[in-house]
Formats: sequence, structure tokens, C-alpha cells
Amino acid sequence: MKSNPVKFLIFWLLVCALVPSGEAQPVLPIQVGTFDQQIHTPYTEAEGLPSNDVLRITWVGGDVQQLSVRTSQGAAVLTEGGWTTTVDRDPAALAQEAPTWREVWAAMLAQTEIRDVAASNGEVAIAAEGGLYLDAGTGLRMVLPRDGGTRWAPVDVRAVAYDAEGHLWFASPQGVGCRVDGENWELYTGKEGLPFNDFTCMAAGASGARFGTTNGAIQFDKGEWRFRQGRRWLLDNHVNDIAVGPDGAAWIATRAGISKISGIPMSLPEKAAHFEAEIDKYHRRTKFEYVADATLPAPGKKEGGAALDTDNDGHFTGLYLGAASLGYAATKDPEQKRKAHKAFEALAFLSKVTEGGSNPAPKGFIARAIRSTDGPDPNLTLNPETDRVRREERDKLWKIMDPRWPVDESGEWYWKCDS
Repeated sequence: MKSNPVKFLIFWLLVCALVPSGEAQPVLPIQVGTFDQQIHTPYTEAEGLPSNDVLRITWVGGDVQQLSVRTSQGAAVLTEGGWTTTVDRDPAALAQEAPTWREVWAAMLAQTEIRDVAASNGEVAIAAEGGLYLDAGTGLRMVLPRDGGTRWAPVDVRAVAYDAEGHLWFASPQGVGCRVDGENWELYTGKEGLPFNDFTCMAAGASGARFGTTNGAIQFDKGEWRFRQGRRWLLDNHVNDIAVGPDGAAWIATRAGISKISGIPMSLPEKAAHFEAEIDKYHRRTKFEYVADATLPAPGKKEGGAALDTDNDGHFTGLYLGAASLGYAATKDPEQKRKAHKAFEALAFLSKVTEGGSNPAPKGFIARAIRSTDGPDPNLTLNPETDRVRREERDKLWKIMDPRWPVDESGEWYWKCDS
């Protein structure tokens, strides 16, 4: 059971600062304040959207802004009571027809395909197939951004936006650019940390710039990049549109619904307490409390989830033992000490359960996992016949074992013997 130092470090960071509920925070060796913990909130047809296929999303209005979306099955706005469908054309679409832009659109359409338009303080920026264009009232001009000794002639510009400070941003396969003042730009590629460059859209606000791509969402804020993809953060990796709310949260439109990514102030003890509660609720197995993977009834639906035995029950529980031990050393929390003892007992039992029973192993042999004999017999699905099929069809080195799950001396446990 080989340890993974990266996983161990992550668990240590999450748990070592754990503070028990209701007790004063101890004096820790290192004092750390709060940080911006990002969380994902999904919105789908189940929450009232006309369709999960969300094409556009925009904040519209003045002092009181309203979130408006257009889907493949109609438009809707978000109110305190939830999503309300709109009969007329949605405000997001109407906002793109501002009269001050009509002449710009007409002039550009004759030259090249327009991808995006943004306006701020009398200036209009156009993202086009042929490049980046600006009109500050004196006519259109192509922009060739310069950053020190580097000058770009960007083509296939996918998106433009102005952030809360009036800085102009653009996104193209060549990279990302930000005009900091006058004709001075900052240009970013993979060398500067840009995670991906197949852009579909972008938005900007007080929390920096947000970019949608064909394989995830990107945030750039205060010199740092964040890349979000997968079901942990997005309902679908292909981003159709992004809107930044008044509070800085990103509302991300995909063909599977809307993913809202927002930040809340959180301390390390608070984060540790959160994950400890998740482990206690979903990831403990048997009376020994092995820390293990869990299966969910549906993606993202934790209620009804159940912990599973895995070939790495000892590995994961060993990582937790190290984290709980360091947590107790840092906080003197007796609950951390109890959980560390419990984890050690669970690990020790993996070598004790193999002694005696129907198929005793050599002394010191460690089982991969255990299962209660009150449940289904795992040998019904893992037996010599299924082993032979797997060896022939999938893995020529697969071992044929009978039984793979012997019963221990007490008759209470199956133990997996293919360590």
C-alpha cells in the first residue's frame, strides 16, 4: 500500500487546523486568515429553466440588475421566486442591439465575421475573425497590441470585454490580452500560465476576467489563473456564455444547464471541519470506519450515497490516520486523537483478519479490504469463471483465485486476498 505524498499533504492541510465545534480556536504555529473558497451551484430544468441547453446569459438593468438567459426552448429571468419564463424576446438579446453599435456592425460586416462587441466610455471594441478593432468615435481601426518588445497581430479574436476598472480584454487562440492604459498591454500565453486557448466567450468584472472555452472555464484575477472543468465545477465543459454578477460570481451557460461559481470567505479550520463532516457522513465503512470511496445514486446527488470497499481501503485510511495524527498534534483536539486511534485499529485489522478461517494466509499478510458476511457474497461475482473471462478478454496477467474473498476465523468478515 504505497503512500502518495501529494495526497498526504492535501489531507494534512485540510485537517491539521481542525477546531472542534463550540471550542475556542487554539494558538496554532502558523496563523492564517480567511481565503476565497469557490463553490459550485448548478441550475437546470429541475430548478425551473426552460431548457438545460443555455445559449446566452446576461445581467441586465441599472441599479437593480436581473439575470436573463436564452435557451433552446425559450427565455427566462431569475427572480427571488426562481426562474420565470418570458414571452417577449429576452433582455439579453435586446441588449445586444444598442443603437450606438449599429453603424459599427454594418461597417464591419462588409469586411469580416464579427464574434463579439463590447462598449465602455464611448469606445466600442469588436472581436472579429480578421482581428481586434476599436472605434472611439473617430472611425474603426485595427489594434496591434504591444507588450514590451512583443507585438501581436491577433486574428480569429473570439471575445472582448471591459472589466470594472475599464481595462479592455480580448481572447484569441494566440492568447489573452489586457489593455492596462493608453496603448500599453499585458499579453498572456501558456508561458504566462494561460491554461487553454480555444475560447468561446468571455466576461469581466470586479473579480478579474472570466473566459469560456470548449473544455472548461478560466478565471484570471490578481495575477493568478484558475481553470475549472469537470462535474465538480461545470455541468458541461463546453461553455456557451459567461456573465459576471454584481457580487463577482460567474454564471456559466452550458448545454447541460448553468453553473454558478461563487466565492465565500473561509478559514482553514472551517474548511477542515467541512471535509471532516463529509467524511463522517459519506466515506466511512464498517464498524472500523475505513475511509473509502463512495458511490452516488446520480451525479452530484450525495443523499443516498454509500461507501464502497476498494483495493485501496488501507491506503486511504492510512492517509487519514496521518492527517488525524497531525491534526491532534496541532490542536490537541481529543476527537482527532480518537479518530487517529480508530484509523490505526482499522489498519491493524487488515493483517489480523487474514489469520485463520477458511483460507488462512501467512502471518503478516495484509488484506486489501473487508466486507461483512451479512451482505452479499462477493465470490458470486468474482470467481474462477469470471477470472478466466477477464484473463482472456481484458488482462492476460489476471490471477485466477478461488476464493478471492475468503471468510475469516470469526465468520463475520470476508477479506480480499489478492494484495
